[in-house]
Amino acid sequence: MGLGVLLSILTCVVTGYLTYRWDLLYSLTIGTSDIGRILDTTEYIYFKPYSHVATYVAGMLCGYLTRRYKNVQISKTLEFIGITVLSMVFACLLNIICESPIDQLDRLAFRHIDKQLMAELNSTSLKKPTHPEVLENNRENHLENNHENHHENHHEKSHL
Repeated sequence: MGLGVLLSILTCVVTGYLTYRWDLLYSLTIGTSDIGRILDTTEYIYFKPYSHVATYVAGMLCGYLTRRYKNVQISKTLEFIGITVLSMVFACLLNIICESPIDQLDRLAFRHIDKQLMAELNSTSLKKPTHPEVLENNRENHLENNHENHHENHHEKSHL
């Protein structure tokens, strides 16, 4: 088991060094349009067996531990904590690895929407609810204004 862990660490270091030395992509994501670097990365790193030793050993270790400790029960609390931590680590790794920048058109669209949203938010302010009598006065004023506007419009049309 110790040899597998040592071999895993060694192959991770070698893979990292070769990726840096040859200026290859550290991840095969859709975030680049450099086809040459993608092909070089797949040929010199991704298709080579030495870059997969660590995952192979990790799989063997998980299989061994599952077989050896098959009757062990973990509490629901520990299970929840484990899933939560694993989810956070996975989210952080996705944030680091995914180098898919938003293209220029999307940036412009988001900037435009953001400006409109901020303008709308700044033009309206959150107010405390008004008292019922204030609402009633506002409604009456609104009805009077509409009635006056209706008479003015009717009066203007009759003069035409």
